[in-house]
Amino acid sequence: MGCTPSKDRRRDSSGGPSPVPADNPRPSGDSIGPWSLLPVGDYMRETSKETLFGSMRLSIKTMQVLLVFPKAEDAQGNTFQQACERRSYKYHLSRNASSALETFINQQSDLVIIDCRQSDFEAEKLCRAMRCASKHGEYAVILALTDHVDRNASIPSVLPLLTAGFNRAFSEIINVDACLNELVTLEMGEVRNMWRLMAASAVFVALENTEDAVQITNENHEIQYVNASFEKMCGFRREDVLGKDERNLLHSDKNGADIFNAIDSNINRGTMWEGVYHVKRREGESLPCRSRVSPAGTSSIRHLVTVRNQSADVPSPYDTIFHPPSPDVLKYLDNIWRKTKRPSDVTSISRRPSVQRIHSMIIKTPIYQVISLINEVKENTPDEIHRCLQQIYDILTNPENVFCPNGIPDKILEDRHTRELFTGLTGFGIEKESNNSHEEPPHRLQSSDSRDRTLSAPAILLSDAANEQMGLLLQQATSWEFSIIEMERLSNKKPLYHLGMNIFERFRVREFLNCTDEMLGQWLNLVESHYHANNPYHNSTHAADVLQATAYFLECSRVQAILTPMDKVAALLAAAVHDVDHPGRNNAFLCNSNDPLALLYNDVSVLESHHVSFAFQVTMEKVNIFNELPREDYRSLRQTIIDMVLATDMSHHFEHVSKFNNAILGRLEDEHSTVGGQSGDSDSALIARLAQQPDSRRVIKRILIKAADINNPARPQALCREWTNRIAQEYFQQTDEEKKRSLPVVMPIFERHSCNIPKSQVGFIDYFVRDMFEAWDTFATVPTIIKHLNENYAYWNERALHQNQTEENSVSTQSPMNSESPANDAPASSEPSGAVTFTTGPSS
Repeated sequence: MGCTPSKDRRRDSSGGPSPVPADNPRPSGDSIGPWSLLPVGDYMRETSKETLFGSMRLSIKTMQVLLVFPKAEDAQGNTFQQACERRSYKYHLSRNASSALETFINQQSDLVIIDCRQSDFEAEKLCRAMRCASKHGEYAVILALTDHVDRNASIPSVLPLLTAGFNRAFSEIINVDACLNELVTLEMGEVRNMWRLMAASAVFVALENTEDAVQITNENHEIQYVNASFEKMCGFRREDVLGKDERNLLHSDKNGADIFNAIDSNINRGTMWEGVYHVKRREGESLPCRSRVSPAGTSSIRHLVTVRNQSADVPSPYDTIFHPPSPDVLKYLDNIWRKTKRPSDVTSISRRPSVQRIHSMIIKTPIYQVISLINEVKENTPDEIHRCLQQIYDILTNPENVFCPNGIPDKILEDRHTRELFTGLTGFGIEKESNNSHEEPPHRLQSSDSRDRTLSAPAILLSDAANEQMGLLLQQATSWEFSIIEMERLSNKKPLYHLGMNIFERFRVREFLNCTDEMLGQWLNLVESHYHANNPYHNSTHAADVLQATAYFLECSRVQAILTPMDKVAALLAAAVHDVDHPGRNNAFLCNSNDPLALLYNDVSVLESHHVSFAFQVTMEKVNIFNELPREDYRSLRQTIIDMVLATDMSHHFEHVSKFNNAILGRLEDEHSTVGGQSGDSDSALIARLAQQPDSRRVIKRILIKAADINNPARPQALCREWTNRIAQEYFQQTDEEKKRSLPVVMPIFERHSCNIPKSQVGFIDYFVRDMFEAWDTFATVPTIIKHLNENYAYWNERALHQNQTEENSVSTQSPMNSESPANDAPASSEPSGAVTFTTGPSS
C-alpha cells in the first residue's frame, strides 16, 4: 500500500511526457526512484485468457479503467491515458465527481484512478460514494494519485486515504513506462484478486442453496460460516454460532469419546474424515448425521469445512438391504404385541386438545395401526430391537407410501344424498354403459382451442372510481375476508389478471422467473382468456379465488418456513391454471360421453391432466414465462405444478388427506408427546426436518392447493352462498344435458326441480371438507377459516331441517302433479335452497 516515489519527471520539448515505445525497453542504467523500471515487451501483451480460482475456471477480461482528473490539461492524466492505450485497456475520462460516479456505476470499472492533488476536489468523498453506490463498489480497485514528494521531505501518511476506501496511493510521476508498470502491477495483482473475490460470491450463493448443512471453522474449531441448511438442521441462527467453538456447541454425548482424536488425526495428515457425527441441536436433542470434515489451506491448515447430511445413523431404506431381526427379537416383539393395548385404547398420555383432535381425525388404516404399535413399544426396548423398530418405522412413515383407506366409509353409504354426491365427485361406483350404440359420435365439448386470443393486457378501461375501489380492495389481497365477487365486478370479469399481478408482485414471482411485468401480465391475460366465461362456476373468477386462498395459506408461518421459493411460485402458478379450459362438466360426464379428452387420458384424471397440459402448451406457444429459467429449475418447477394440479382430482381426496394426517400430523403428535405436550422448540425442529424433505413438502403442497380449491364452505357466509348458487347452476346444466343426451345421470340429487341443496351441502362439509380443514388448521393455524366453516355448517343444517319439514308438509297437502312448484325453479340470481361448495367438482 506504499507510494511510488518520483525522481525524474522528464518532458519533451512540447511540454508533454516523454514517449517511450513499448518495444524499446529503457536501458537498465536509466533508473527512476530506488529501482529500475520494468521493460515493457511482448511478455506483457501475451497474458493468459483464463485463470483458476480453486477448481473454478475464470475468463480474463480486458481491464476497464476510469480516470478522474478535474484539471483539463493535466500532464499526469495524459500520461495515464497513453499508458492505457499502450496496454489496450478500455478507459474513460471524467472531469467532475458526478460524471465519474455515473460512469463508474454504468461501466462497472475495475480500476479507478482519482486525482487527489487538487485541494478543491473532494476525492475522498467521491471514493466513499463509489464504494457505497453499488455491489460492484466493494470489488473495484481505487488508486489515489498524490503529489510528488521530494526525497528529503517527509512523506505524508496514507492512512487517511486507506480509511476513505482507497486501495493504495501513487505519487505523481510524468513517465509513461512508470504509469504502465503501475497499471500492469495492479491488473496482475489486486484487480485479478478482486475478480476472484467476485467469483467467490457465486460459491457462497451455491452454499446457501444446497440442501447439505455446511460449516466452516478455523484451525481452532471456531465457527466462521454456516449456511441456511445448517440453521434449519441444527435450529441455531447464524449470528448465534459465529465465533463459538463447535466442540462445545454442537457435540453430543452420543459421540464416541475419541471422535475428535480421529477427526484431528485425519486432518493433520491432510485427508478428509468421513463418518457419523451426532449433532446436538439447539433444543438439546441429538441428530445423527453423515459428516465429512475436510482441511482447507496451503502449507498449514487455516480452515475446516464440514458437510453434513441428516439422519445418517440409520441407512436409507432405498440403498441398503433390510436384515430381518433374529428369532430372539421376534419372540420379544411377540410378547410385547400380546401385552400392549391398541393405540386407540391408550388414554394415559396427556395431550393438548388440538393433538387429541389430530388423533381422532387420523383414519385408522392397518398400516397406521402398525406404525402406532411400533411407536408405542420401541422406546423401552434393548438397543438392537430399538434400531430394528426405528428402521421399520422410517420405512413405513415415508410420505409417499400409500395410506389410503380401503373402500368407501360406511357413513357415506348410509345417506342417499351424500352417496350420490360422493359418487359424482370421486367417480367411485359409476357404472359405464357397455352399449353406447344410442350415443352420438364422440365430440369435444366447447373448448377455447379455436378461439383467437390476444396477448396484450386486457383492453378494458376502468373508470377512475373503479380503479380507486380496486386499489383499496387489493390492499386486502391476502386477507381471508377478501371478496373475489366484488373484484369480479370492479374488473369487468377480469379478476385473475388484476389480482394475479398484485399477488405475483407480493411473492416476487417476476424476480424468480427472471421475466418482465409486461410478460407476466400477458401470461395472466392469456390464461384468463382460456377460462370459459359462460361457466357459472368454473370460470376465471374461481381461478382467482383459488389463487387468493393459495396466497393466504403461503403466508401462514409454518408453511412459509417449510416451503422453498420455488415451491411458493409453483403453488401460485398451479392455482392460476388449475381449471383452465374447463368445459363446465365433470370427469364422469366426459367418460360417459366418450369425450375426446377422456379417450386421450384413458378416463384417468381427465380434466386435471388436460388443465395442466393445456396450460403448458399455450405458455410455450405464446408467452413463455419460463424462458429464462435454468433447465433444471424449469423441470423441477414444471413437475411441482403438474403434481399440484393433479392433486385437485377428488377421486384421490381421501388418499391425500390420509397421507397428510399420518405422515405430517402424525409426526407433529409424536413431537408434542416426546416433549410432554409443549410445542416451542420441538415445533422448530419438526419444521427444520420437513423443510429438508422434498416428499414431506410435496404432501403439504397437495393439501394446500386442495384446501384452496374447495375453500368456499369456509368463506364468509355471503361469499359461501354466492358460490353455492353458482355451482348449483353448473350442476343443474350438466344434469339437463345428461338427460337430453340419454347419458347416465351422475348426480341425480341435482335435478333442477327437486334438489335439496342444503342437505347436499351438509353432507359435503361432513365427509369432504371438515376433516381436511381441521387437519390443515392444526398444521397451518387458521382459526378464522374454522370459525366461518362452523357458521356456514350451522346455516346449511338449519336450512336442511327447514326444507325437510317443508317437503313433508308439501307431500301431505299436495298431489304429485303440483309438487313441483315454481318456487323450486328459481332463477340463478335468487338464493337456491342450497348447493355444494365444491371447486373441483367437474374436474373429478
